Amino acid sequence: MIEKSKKLLIENILSFSLLQFLNYFIPFITFPYIINLVGVEKFGLINFSSAFVGYFILFIDYGFNISAVRLISTNRDNKRTLNEIICSIYIIKIILFIVSTILFFILINYLSFIKNYKLLYIITYFTVIGNIFLPIWFYQGIEKSKIIVLISFIMKIFWLFTIFYFVRNSNDYLRIAYLNSFNSIIVGFTLFTMMFIKYSFKIFLPDLKLIKKIFNDSTIVFLSTCAISIYTISNTFILGLFTSNTVVGYFTVADKIRQAFQNLLYPLTQSMYPRASYLFANSFQNGKRFILKSFIYVGLFSFIISLLLYITSNDLVNILLGYSNQRTVIVLKIISFLPFIIYLSNLFGIQTMLNINMKKQFSYIISFAAIINLFTTILLVPIFQEIGTAISVLFTELFVTSSIIIFLRKKGFFSNEI
Repeated sequence: MIEKSKKLLIENILSFSLLQFLNYFIPFITFPYIINLVGVEKFGLINFSSAFVGYFILFIDYGFNISAVRLISTNRDNKRTLNEIICSIYIIKIILFIVSTILFFILINYLSFIKNYKLLYIITYFTVIGNIFLPIWFYQGIEKSKIIVLISFIMKIFWLFTIFYFVRNSNDYLRIAYLNSFNSIIVGFTLFTMMFIKYSFKIFLPDLKLIKKIFNDSTIVFLSTCAISIYTISNTFILGLFTSNTVVGYFTVADKIRQAFQNLLYPLTQSMYPRASYLFANSFQNGKRFILKSFIYVGLFSFIISLLLYITSNDLVNILLGYSNQRTVIVLKIISFLPFIIYLSNLFGIQTMLNINMKKQFSYIISFAAIINLFTTILLVPIFQEIGTAISVLFTELFVTSSIIIFLRKKGFFSNEI
């Protein structure tokens, strides 16, 4: 059983690694082509509409990408319970979709920056439908991520060829939105259909008490996700309000490099969560042992990634920009250890606190961090510009990680008292 468990974990890590590679490789090929054809302005417009619709996706997800993974993982051996959980989640998603759609059509009729491009936003909104169907949380929960990678790989290759075939000039920017939405719907619906056929699930109305319980249990996770979004998205926005597009560019280049390094840890954290959930549900000591081993091995890997990022920051900026921009280099050096710091907050926050019924405490820490980030950003940016943003981000993430570790230490997590 132990060997099988290890094999399953390794398979999932490799699967997510391949998916992450595709997420890097496909844009690397298509972005220069798209930008040259449709222009920077239209390219920015497409991405801005996607970011706008992203808030509706966040709302409809309602934290299920974390809470549902745990539910599925801890009940993976009970088929009837799994079926009830799945149907409950889809009912909640449909209700949230109805609310979201009403709000979306109100906004596109009243917000001035949308009115002239209403069709683009409506086309982009169809990605929400794909997201409703998309049951990644189920496949993660049962630790069968290979199917996600297989379907995603097929559709990404299809998307790649259709982009080159259908997008020929600047007037075709709407076709990009069509293809993005089509890809999202096909992937979501395919994985949804395969889930019901392969595991012989049925569609029915579960007990309303269960629906309410799943909704309430995910509310805290959803609020935490929103708070995280506030202090990860707001930085660039506030920097742009107080400075110029050039200054925003200095910070964005450094942050993109940091994210590229940090994403090397994505396959590990995504694969670890369902495994940690399953272990904690069956044995607290086994779950704790898994977390502490991960801290030693993956923690060391994340520290090495951060150290390399710090050492090579000047060279990386030089390669990306074609020249050494010291303002960008300073920003990158300040945030270079974020992959290590954020990994620790993920390990002891999401992987641990959410699995040992400390959702509220985790939510409080994240919410307070969002307030701290907004305050420090507004205070530092007018004086130090992009460097102020970098300091604010670093301080916020240090606060989150240290608060989580201090809280767990007081609760005796590191000394068998919990």
